Parts: sequence; C-alpha cells; structure tokens
Amino acid sequence: MLDAREVLAKVDIVDVIRHYIPIQARGKALKAVCPFHDDHEPSLSISREKQLFKCFSCGTSGNAISFVQKYENIPFKEALEKVAVEFAHMEVTKVQHKSKFSEQELRLFKVHREANAYANYNLRTAEGQEALKYLNDRHLTPDQIDHHMIGYVSDDAKLHHFLQKKGFSDQELRSAGLFDEKDRYLFSQRLTFPVKNPDGYYCGCTSRRIKEDGSGKYINSKESPIFQKNALLYHLPEAIKQTRSLILVEGTLDVVGLERVGVNQGIASLGTALTKAHVELLKRLHCGVTLCYDGDPPGRKATVNSYHMLRDVGITPKIIILNDGMDPDELSLKDPTKLEVCLNEDNNIFDFYLKTMPSFDTFSQKKEFILNYMKDLSLSDLLTQEEYLSRLGDKVDLDVNILRKQLQMMQPPGNTKHNAYRSSQEKQSTPSHKQDKVLINQQVKEKMELRKEVTKNFDRLREKNLVIAFDHDKVMQRSDILEKYLYLRGPVMETQFTLLGDKDHADFYAQAVCEDAVKVICEDNEIAKANINYIAYLHKDTKYPHVHLQVWQKEPFLARYKVDNQFFQHLKTKINEVMEKPIDLNANPLIAQHPDMDESITEAITIN
Repeated sequence: MLDAREVLAKVDIVDVIRHYIPIQARGKALKAVCPFHDDHEPSLSISREKQLFKCFSCGTSGNAISFVQKYENIPFKEALEKVAVEFAHMEVTKVQHKSKFSEQELRLFKVHREANAYANYNLRTAEGQEALKYLNDRHLTPDQIDHHMIGYVSDDAKLHHFLQKKGFSDQELRSAGLFDEKDRYLFSQRLTFPVKNPDGYYCGCTSRRIKEDGSGKYINSKESPIFQKNALLYHLPEAIKQTRSLILVEGTLDVVGLERVGVNQGIASLGTALTKAHVELLKRLHCGVTLCYDGDPPGRKATVNSYHMLRDVGITPKIIILNDGMDPDELSLKDPTKLEVCLNEDNNIFDFYLKTMPSFDTFSQKKEFILNYMKDLSLSDLLTQEEYLSRLGDKVDLDVNILRKQLQMMQPPGNTKHNAYRSSQEKQSTPSHKQDKVLINQQVKEKMELRKEVTKNFDRLREKNLVIAFDHDKVMQRSDILEKYLYLRGPVMETQFTLLGDKDHADFYAQAVCEDAVKVICEDNEIAKANINYIAYLHKDTKYPHVHLQVWQKEPFLARYKVDNQFFQHLKTKINEVMEKPIDLNANPLIAQHPDMDESITEAITIN
C-alpha cells in the first residue's frame, strides 16, 4: 500500500506543478498563475523548502499530491498513485479503486457516453446537415461543438442498432432514459447537449428543438438513478477543472456565448431555477460564484432569488448586469465588446438593485423597493451600510438620515452570521449601563480572498497613510501579512471595532482592544490563547477610526466559533471597559511607538 509521506519525500513540488503550469521565479519566491480560480496575475506561491503551495487569492493550498488531485479533479488515491508513478518513478501495482457507483450505474454512464459520441459524429453526416447548419448560423465553431459534444439524431433505428452492437440491452437503453418502450429515441430530431455529473460521468442530456414542431423548446432526460436535473449543473466538471470561480447562467447556449469572449467558466441549471441541491453542491466545491442571468424582468427576479439562496449558505456572489433584456448568448453575437465590459464589472447586490431600479408609479412601489434593498443592507458591515445608504438616498431622492433610521429599525438582533450593535446615543430597546465607547460588527468567514483583502484595503489606503497592520508583538510589513496568511486554516472570525470614545488616541487603544477581544474569544470558546493567531488593521479613513481584527486558530481548530448574544454582550462589555480607562501617554504601547502615521505606513508597506 502506498505511503503518501514516502511518495512526497521522493518528489519536488516545483517539478510536479511545473508539469501542469508555468512557474515564475521572482527573487527567491516561486510564483504561478493559480489554476483554481480566474487569476490574472501570479497569486500562487510555491515553497520548495516547505514543499507546499498556497494561493493568496482563493485560499487553495496543499502539497504535490493535493495539487494533482485538485488540478485533475480526481480522487486522492488516484492522485497519490499518479504522483508515485509519474514523478517519483516508483514501481506501483495498479490498484482497482472502488467506485462509489454501482455496476448498474456505471453501465448507464457508458450508455450515455456511447450515445453522445454517436450523436456528435452524426452531425458530420448527411443526416445531420440541417442541425449543423443551425449551429453554424448560431456561430458555434467546430471546436465548441466537439468540446460540448453537441449531437443530433433523426434515425432512431440506427442509434438503437449501434448501441445494441456495443453490448447494451434494451432495458439498459430505457433505464438510461434514451428510449421508450417502443424503442423510440426520446430526443429525435433535436440538438443534444450532454450533461455530466460532478464526477465527470455522462448521465443525461438537455435537448433543444431546431424548428417549430409543437414540442417544448428544451427537453431534459427523464429522472433516473443517475439523472436528477435539480441537482445537476451543465458544464460544471469542465469549468471547475479550469477555475474555482464559476459564472452561473440560465441556458446551455449562454455557456457557449461566454466562451465566444474567452470566458470558459460558465455553468447552467437545466431549465430550472437554482435549487437547494445546486447551492449545496456549490458550497461543497468552495468556489466563487458570479450570477449572469438574462437582462429581462424574469432574469432580474431570478438574480435576487439566487443571490439570497447562495448568501444563506455563506456564498456571497458577484453579479453581472445585462441590460436591454438580452442574454449572454445574444449579447455575445450582437455586441461581444459590450459583453466583455459587463463581465469585467464588479457589482454586488446593492449595485444591482440601484442599476436595475425601475421607475415607480406609486409611493407603495417605491417603499417596497427601499425595504427590500434595506433587508439585504441590514446584514452588511457598517462601512457598506454607510456607502450604500448614501447612494440609495441620491437614487430615490430621500434624506439619508431618514433612511438610516429606517435601517436601524431593521437591524437583526440575533443573527449568528452578522450582528451590528448600535451606540447607546441612539434609542435602544434595552437600556445600556453606560454610553458605548465602541460599535461592534462581527462575522465568521469560512473562506477569505486574501489577495483581494490586502490589495483593496491595505494597499489602497497605504498611499494615503491611513492604515497600519499589527499583531500581538509587532507592526507588520506587507510581506509579514502575506506570510502569516499562508498558514491560515479553518474559519476566520473578523470583528470590526469602531472607536466612538477618545478617537484622537486610537493608536493607544487599538492593541489593547484587540488583545482583550482575543481573550474573550478564547474564554467563550474554550481555546488556549497559544492556539490563536491574529492580524489587526487600524484604519483612519472615516469619521471614526476603526480596527479590523481577524482571528483564527492554529491546528487543531474548532469547526465554528461561538457567535451568540451572550458572547456579544461579553465582548461589548469588555471592550467598553478598555475604552473607558484613562490613557497614559507615557505607556508607549506597540502602535504608539509609531505615532507618526506617515512614517509607520511607509515602513509597514515595504514590498520585498
């Protein structure tokens, strides 16, 4: 039996990764464009010394075996054997890996594979000329037709005879959902787009008519042991193998439309709205998701519904906005440059609401829009709330202070993913013992896009001398931050402390606030402080200075942190106590060693 440690000792991770993707040497550092998400610059860091890789953008990491497993989308045992044979040059007796599918299911997969191969070949025969012309008129290239294994069959008897010659029984052909009891092919005279399950097996198809014949525009395979359309996503195995950032569209031809402009990460549901099974599948894949639905009213409604379903399982999708009621396929043909522009926009749900806001005939319509917008905004962090309240006010012509009061009424009191506590300067349902000195926003992150966190927040503000990073013992340079993120594992608890008290001396309070917050997290979760890591960022870019505290555990770690009202009250009380203490300007705490933000920022952002 192969020992993974023995195999890893015989290979160099650099040689393994270089076999698949180009590697660049930048001084002592080895970098590569990450193949696990839509990367446009080298975000993948490779350590020959540690024999590990880590992407600072999507968070994917591991050793040589796990790289091969992820890149080729194969089981661990298969990847282990591949590395042993091809890179460690070990003599390995081929092991028959036990499939999670039954023999009957494997036979049905083979039926679909052979039927799809026949239908694809048939397009090039005299029988398939009408269908091929239809595809050519839709500007599908031969490579796209073959990549998607698009096919066409009009002679049922020929296909039936072909599959019988391959050794399949009539019962297997019916169980696969290809033929009925009278041996008639269910997709006769229709274009077929084969569908694979997440493991890469052909399991069914979705078909499209090429002329009006009274049948439905799209017909899917019948439900079977291997085909459940509500749990399958078209083109998923091919897309996920190239990137860990997927674009969800409505139809199969929309996937092709994205490919016309060089975007190969499109996936589609099979003529159905996004389902709970789809969402759970995407969550298990730990991938980024972007919604790119049609620009008509049903598409916009589906965008909002899908956003909420994904957000509820911890995925915050980006949104691509298509106007003029067009879908990606139509826009790729009519104006591909415009589609490329749309794909490069970085919209969140609030941008989507504002950019697609309809005209209002009545105040009731306007009020309904505002309240729906605020339901989502109430779950966001304080900075996002302030920014998008202002934008909403301009758009609907209402005083932002009125909108802010409405939002405060809608704040969720006990949401386990996000809680925002208001200052006691405002009216509260329960009295506070003293005036709050701090506003706390908190969320638990399952996955962090680290490169974007550093680039958009730290790097952007460093030029204005408005941010400084630190941990328990030092002010951190940019390289220190990235190195610390390299070993991050498990969920991250991120807390934002807006310092409402003595904001002129925030640099004296910042580290004390973070240290006491870490103590509360350790106490309430029964974690040894020695098992805790953190990075904090002190921002002075808004009216009130604030600290972003990112806390995570070294291995082993809890699957989840305690996030409930009791915990928040403990944290809130403790931090208010810190902020109420008079400061000693001679105490010389960590950040106060760098009281001049101009000098400290210059030191903190040096890029090695």
